[in-house]
Amino acid sequence: TKQLHEADTIYLIGSGPSSFAVQWLQFTLNILRPNVQLVTTEASSLIRLMQQVTSRSVVLVVSLHRYASESISLAKSFQEQGAYVMAITDSSVAPIHEYANAAFVLQQMELSPIDLMPILISFMNTLVVGMMAHDATYYNSQRQKFDEFQNSFLADRWS
Repeated sequence: TKQLHEADTIYLIGSGPSSFAVQWLQFTLNILRPNVQLVTTEASSLIRLMQQVTSRSVVLVVSLHRYASESISLAKSFQEQGAYVMAITDSSVAPIHEYANAAFVLQQMELSPIDLMPILISFMNTLVVGMMAHDATYYNSQRQKFDEFQNSFLADRWS
């Protein structure tokens, strides 16, 4: 959580079913802090993105069963650029471990990502709460600004 708090930029990677979880995490983190990016595999975006990576960048990769090779390749590239790579996976032998500085294993009996999704979202929410604990005043003010904007925007839109 400290790595997420101190990162200059957070890059989120997830393919297939993992993409839904990282989209939720991107939405949530963008409310709380600047410089959170969802990584896409479009060549021109990747080239620009790799030029911006620093040793203060954090990459969070969600890599679940059927382990998409593009997520693993991206994690390798980010690590080679000096970024800190965090992985969330479903197995202690998942291929993402080779390129992760830290890995969280959410092991389950079933191999379906559908069964893991509630646990995954809950775990990611725990990471967000932990990140917020490093500067509760700042993050609570960001959340309050979002709520105020959302409430005024919806009020103006639907009244």
